Amino acid sequence: MPGWMLCFCCWVLRSFYSSIFSLRLAMYGWFWMRSLCLVLSCLGPLFIQFLSYLFWPVRP
Repeated sequence: MPGWMLCFCCWVLRSFYSSIFSLRLAMYGWFWMRSLCLVLSCLGPLFIQFLSYLFWPVRP
């Protein structure tokens, strides 16, 4: 097996692994963004209510 063939095989393997890694990273990023959006959509109204309670206290 000549040297350039070995280099080519190493390069193919490396690009394959890097593409798998970036795909996995993108899937993790999408998952975290989705869960963050879900949490924000659940906690958003409560947080706004809390802020309005802090900044505009209800006077009896």
